[in-house]
Amino acid sequence: MTRAAAAGLAASAACLLVLALRDRRPRQRERDGTRGAAAALSALAHLRRALPWLVGLFSRRDARLAIQRAGLDGQITARDIAAARVACVLFAALLTPRLATMLPLRMLPIALPVLFWAASELPLHLLARRATRRGAAMREALPDALDLLRACLAAGLPLRRSLSLVADHCAEPVAAEFACVAAETAFGIPQSTALDGLAARNPEPEVRALVSAIRQAERNGSPLAPVIAAQAGDARTAHNRAIIERGARAGPKIQLVVSATIVPGALIGLAAIVIAAIARGELRLL
Repeated sequence: MTRAAAAGLAASAACLLVLALRDRRPRQRERDGTRGAAAALSALAHLRRALPWLVGLFSRRDARLAIQRAGLDGQITARDIAAARVACVLFAALLTPRLATMLPLRMLPIALPVLFWAASELPLHLLARRATRRGAAMREALPDALDLLRACLAAGLPLRRSLSLVADHCAEPVAAEFACVAAETAFGIPQSTALDGLAARNPEPEVRALVSAIRQAERNGSPLAPVIAAQAGDARTAHNRAIIERGARAGPKIQLVVSATIVPGALIGLAAIVIAAIARGELRLL
């Protein structure tokens, strides 16, 4: 296999995974259903039918929960993730002959298992990264959404109607999660079960605290508006604290970049000037 063919196969695998796991908002599913994404999902479906035993071998019990936390529930399935893992391993196997010619033989028993393990974990890593970004977006949008929810509850609206109204005026992914809870309760699912699903899909402490506060308020018969107001304040405080912590961590990173790039560059320029002066005889060493 030539280097161009191996590179083409690797690029195809990367495109397949990106198209299958890319960000698609619930309100834009029809617009995001492009030919590329459809082709990627179709390829994964063909792979599942061609190698069902291998896809079953790469299945993970926690894949469905990872899909929910990434906000892709209903768009891809756990079998799609298993098929994507199989595809990555197959492409890694195709690259093995090239790797064998590049590395010493004594390194292959270590390099090959690491290569196949990394290839099989790539789809799960992409899901985890997406879930992390989604959690950050959830924490950023939650305080404003809770302020809107408090206003709706203070106006006398029930919780389900308030969640539905807030979902129409807040940012993602809070809008999708609130709309999901409102839709589930509208179709007869118990509110406690819908809240359990909200906490399972979003393991952020702010969301779990919100669910716990709603349950406690309903159990004690206390009004929800003050409880939601307190949760909004806590969520905003936690978000501001996270911003301050990121700013504090940015200082050493900036200093590291300066010390690793600008300072050596300045020293190299100074050394060039000194060497040129010595070469012209304008400067003599003692």
